[in-house]
Amino acid sequence: CTEEQLSLVTNQEAAMLKQAQANYLQEPTTTTMRRPRDRARSVLVQHATPCEWKQFSTLRPKVVIGRTMTERNGIESAWVQCCTRVDEIWVPTQWAA
Repeated sequence: CTEEQLSLVTNQEAAMLKQAQANYLQEPTTTTMRRPRDRARSVLVQHATPCEWKQFSTLRPKVVIGRTMTERNGIESAWVQCCTRVDEIWVPTQWAA
């Protein structure tokens, strides 16, 4: 969540969302709140440009979705390889790159 999005919820909710996101995106450790078996059954939707999408080395979620948008006629060549990090790519319209 962006700071702008977090400003729309209560301070307690914002703190909980930040903690949940931090716990989810870090590599699993013995102190991580999320259990490995939960991650293996989960769906992750990442909202960013393709090369900012998380690349998992271990305990990848069952489905990883990359959501992005651009106001260009195409995509950057570097993004092509980064798109392999996700199972699906979601864009807002059929005309999105």
